[in-house]
Amino acid sequence: MKGKTIVEVIKALKAPATTKYPFVKLPPPEKFRGKPEFDPEKCIGCGGCVQLCPSGALSLEDKDDVRIITLFYGKCTFCARCEEICPEEGIKLTQEYELASYTTEDEIIIIKHELLKCKNCGKPFMPVAQFNRGLERIRDLLKDKGISEDEIRKQLELCPDCRRTVKNIPYGRKILVRMMMHE
Repeated sequence: MKGKTIVEVIKALKAPATTKYPFVKLPPPEKFRGKPEFDPEKCIGCGGCVQLCPSGALSLEDKDDVRIITLFYGKCTFCARCEEICPEEGIKLTQEYELASYTTEDEIIIIKHELLKCKNCGKPFMPVAQFNRGLERIRDLLKDKGISEDEIRKQLELCPDCRRTVKNIPYGRKILVRMMMHE
C-alpha cells in the first residue's frame, strides 16, 4: 500500500494536476453553452425568447414607438431556450464563459426595434422587422392564391383591436378563405 502511494506522489510531482488558469485557457467542450449573443441583423423583435426565458434574464418593453429587448447576463442560467425558440436564429449561445465584470453595464445587452403603427388608430403594436419577415414568408402563398400584397397589408397593418371591428371581420375572413382553399 505504501509503495503505491509513493509511486502516485512521484507521478504527481512530474505533471501538474491543474492548468495554470487564467494564464493558460482550455477550450470549453464541444456543446458548451456560454454567453448568449444577439445578432441585431437577424433579430426581428418577436419576443419569443423573452416568453420562454425561465430565469427572467430577458425582458421586453414597448416604450413609445420602440420595442426594447434587454438581456441581463447576471440572471442567465445558459439553458439555451432562447436559442431554441428563435425563428430567425437571432440569438446564439457562444463558447465564451468568462463573464465576470466590475460594473453592471457590462452585463446588460439592449436590442431596439421600431414598432409598426396601426393604420386605423395609430397605436404601435408590432416590430416592423417582424411584420416584414412575416410578409416575406407568405409572399409565395399569396402569389399562388392570386392575392395581392397590398390586399393583405390592409388587414395586417391594423392592430388586433382594430382588426376585430365589424367592418374588417368579413374582409379578413374572405382573404383567409382564399388563402386556405386548395386548388
